[in-house]
Amino acid sequence: MATKVTLVDDLDGLLAPDGSTVRFSIDDDVYEIDLSPKNRQKLRAALRPYVDASRRARYTTIGLPRVERKRPRV
Repeated sequence: MATKVTLVDDLDGLLAPDGSTVRFSIDDDVYEIDLSPKNRQKLRAALRPYVDASRRARYTTIGLPRVERKRPRV
């Protein structure tokens, strides 16, 4: 039996059948977010000035904790 995965954009809550998971890091914390192509482009555009002014760090991801989705408190 096949399993079908449907992504939901974490930013706007809409179905994102052509979306993807974006991983990014800031202040030594690693994050993942599922985004539609439109919101993925918005994120990249917002980060572009900072990426352009920065230098790329060279390190391995060995030893980084696994990223888990935060669940809302009930």
